[in-house]
Amino acid sequence: MRSEKAGLSGFGFEKEQRLSEEPEFLEAALAADPESSSPPADSHDVPGGDQEATPWRALHPRYVELERLVSWTVTGLFLLLPATVTLTLAWSHGWLPMIWRGLATGAGVGAALLLAWTSQVYPQKAFERTRYRLSDFGLEIRKGVYWRKVLSLPRARVQHTDVREGPLQRRYEMATLVIHTAGTENASVELEGLPRDVAFEIRDQLLAGTADDAV
Repeated sequence: MRSEKAGLSGFGFEKEQRLSEEPEFLEAALAADPESSSPPADSHDVPGGDQEATPWRALHPRYVELERLVSWTVTGLFLLLPATVTLTLAWSHGWLPMIWRGLATGAGVGAALLLAWTSQVYPQKAFERTRYRLSDFGLEIRKGVYWRKVLSLPRARVQHTDVREGPLQRRYEMATLVIHTAGTENASVELEGLPRDVAFEIRDQLLAGTADDAV
């Protein structure tokens, strides 16, 4: 045991001496320990390192509730109610021939089902498929139910931002962040359904130019 400890205590010197005298051993040592030949990389050495490490965030948890309320209100008042009244009058007073009344009724039922799906199911799908993250690079947004879209907004392109709040959004403590960028494509990007405090935080960090803590 004493001889083994002595060998271990002098291992650093012996290894250094052999490395200087035997090039073959040097290649084998570097292959076995590749990190010894290069300094540790940090997030600034790897492009997008901070961005990839930043987790994706979801919208406000009550976003679905608000969108369903708005969709059902618009659908009921401006589409379903007038269509129901029109079909009722057509059937009761015989304005249209029987075949046209049947076709109109079928079309009305199909439209009602489509509008119901749009009002009830679509907001949940949109919530599940919308994510965002803010890093030192900028703001990245993923959204889209039918057609997926990924938007990358570098900080250098951001010119100014707005935070909009409607009456219902204020009630649900939500806001819409509007980002104006340089260039013609995606010159104005909206991210709705954010918690109100998060919208202002992202606005301040984008205008500051650097993010101390990613949202």
